[in-house]
Amino acid sequence: MDPLGILADDLTGACDCAAPFAARGARVVVCLLPGGPAAKPGPWDVLVVNTDSRNEAAVEARARVRRGALLLRQAGWPLAFKKIDSTLRGQVGPEIEELLDLGVARAWLAPAFPQQGRTVEAGRLLLRGESIPSDGTVSGGTARGASPGEEPMLDRQTPPPRERIADALGPGCGPLGQVDLATLEQGAAVLAGHVRLQRVLGCRVIVCDAAKPAHLRLLARMLREREIAEPRELFVGSAGLTRELAAVLLPEPRLEPPPSSAGDPAASAAAAPPAWAGSGPLLVFAGSRQATTQHQLAALARAPAAARCTLDPAQLDAEAEVHLAAAEHELRRAAANGARVLIIAVRQDADIAYPAEKEAPPERAPRILDALATLAERLVPGLSPRGLVLTGGDVALAVLRALHAGQLVVEGEVLPGIARARIGDGPLAGLPVVTKAGGFGDAQALLAAATALGAL
Repeated sequence: MDPLGILADDLTGACDCAAPFAARGARVVVCLLPGGPAAKPGPWDVLVVNTDSRNEAAVEARARVRRGALLLRQAGWPLAFKKIDSTLRGQVGPEIEELLDLGVARAWLAPAFPQQGRTVEAGRLLLRGESIPSDGTVSGGTARGASPGEEPMLDRQTPPPRERIADALGPGCGPLGQVDLATLEQGAAVLAGHVRLQRVLGCRVIVCDAAKPAHLRLLARMLREREIAEPRELFVGSAGLTRELAAVLLPEPRLEPPPSSAGDPAASAAAAPPAWAGSGPLLVFAGSRQATTQHQLAALARAPAAARCTLDPAQLDAEAEVHLAAAEHELRRAAANGARVLIIAVRQDADIAYPAEKEAPPERAPRILDALATLAERLVPGLSPRGLVLTGGDVALAVLRALHAGQLVVEGEVLPGIARARIGDGPLAGLPVVTKAGGFGDAQALLAAATALGAL
């Protein structure tokens, strides 16, 4: 496949959109932040740059996207995909506007991820077949037996999701076009004519419906069919679309090294972190308030040889070092007693740990991130864990930066949207990592991650 550059607005999103390519044999690397030199095409097929812009105000988000796009361009990567949240959290409109200003001719906006219950119909975003609740929660309300949704704890400035996709887009994205379900159901020929008409009308962003993976597969084929997809056009969407894009670009999973690295030991070594010899307990770091994650943590905590340590945000506000020292002691003692899984989570008692957002100390979310990162920094070298499971983009980035990692080499998926990778550089190169967005997966997802990393 030709080199493929991707921008993502948070780290778990960067990994979950990259994983389908890796699962089909592509060599995929994720740059944790756009601050340093990027990997070059050659040993790598896909480079994903995390701009870490989802929680930022519009001006800062645009600046970060610009830096990421320029980094890709300077390193020789054509930008083909912009990863966004499947519920449109973040600065979706401003970030697309920035890329249009940088020379993108047209953006195809398809946030649907049917495997995770996110679909788009008539330009409206649905969660498990129902509208987004009016309070903006993101785990799907009580639709079809889902647990009540909650706003993710660590999203500091993120605008809530919108039901109408057009509401997430500013005037700089217009005029808007649309691909509806009826057009997709009629197949590629009808779609091609519909698209050509919207080009004639000068549409800059085309909002695409999708209710099932086959709809996204049809859209993904546009990247290969030049009569439909012209140069300088960009796909914008979630991992639901990259799953189908990977299937289109790599219809037969690749088993052999790509031609660029075949016979080149140095290139092959650059694309393969060293083997990891750690056999200590699996470390699970979770800070999300999503009900989905809480059910997953509860299921994992019931597993044999699992131990859970719960941080209290109120105690972190009052006496952080004392609380962290006690948590570290508790976790080391559990490891010494034979625990194979150590869970580091955050207390969810609404009355004590989480007052209403407007009443919570504004520095609480960064303080929780700092606490999780500090425990990772203290525990990982001594315990030599068999791997890490990181839930939530902010948590994943904070922990990995504390461990002096600058990139992840993505190897595939544990489950749809849940990526498996290894640290690609720094003192812990080779350490296995699973990343998961807070609202992704069923109740057994963290058990599946622990099993994939050999802890259960």
